[in-house]
Amino acid sequence: MPWAELKNLARTVILPPAGPLLVAILGLVLLVAGRRRRLGLSVCAGGLGALVLLSLPVVSGQLMRFATPYAAVDLRQPPTAQAVVILAGGVRRYAPEYNQDAPSDATWQRLVYGARLARRPQLPILLTGGNGEAAAMRAFLDADLNLRAKWVEERARNTAENAEFSAQLLAGDGVHDILLVTSDWHMRRAVAEFELQGFRVFPAPVTDYAPPDGMLARWLPGAGALSDSRRVLYELLGRAVAEVRVAASGR
Repeated sequence: MPWAELKNLARTVILPPAGPLLVAILGLVLLVAGRRRRLGLSVCAGGLGALVLLSLPVVSGQLMRFATPYAAVDLRQPPTAQAVVILAGGVRRYAPEYNQDAPSDATWQRLVYGARLARRPQLPILLTGGNGEAAAMRAFLDADLNLRAKWVEERARNTAENAEFSAQLLAGDGVHDILLVTSDWHMRRAVAEFELQGFRVFPAPVTDYAPPDGMLARWLPGAGALSDSRRVLYELLGRAVAEVRVAASGR
């Protein structure tokens, strides 16, 4: 099985909703089998309870706040940088309204914000993302935002490769100080990876989280809150893997 497929499978099995559901099913099997019924009941309740908790906006909101330590850039006084680096966040295959691949919602938000940052002091743009992401970003940046990327990196399969391959492209132009654009929940890991490559990073996070209106709504489970919790847990898992990789490399 290719590494990318194995990674996606592991992510699906570990993270919600599949992860807690599998735990609950395991508890149900123990309960039905008649062996260790108390343990089975506890495991099943734990899995279902975790799923419900992660679906609550009040819980996902706390997780989001923990995962997003960087403030928004002050557009009136943006940091001094040499380039804007925009990380891809997915691609929609053959979007029918465009008759071509299109940036996903997350990628589009990053692209629009990165374009605004680049226009004010006229900074060059680097787009990075494999599997067709950067190509779609380049097409939409040109056609819809009337900007051209100076560098387009199309090989990266993960955040570490975003940083590594971007460093290879920017080294020849002496670019060391960058405005890094990605989603706020992804920024901490992205900053760490780009700093490992020797960049001076100015975080420029894009926020797509909005708490629900009303106190009651924050305590009602929903798919949006579960999705937010999943993203934060994925980032925590990614950071743990990155720390192990760095420790193993001796850097």
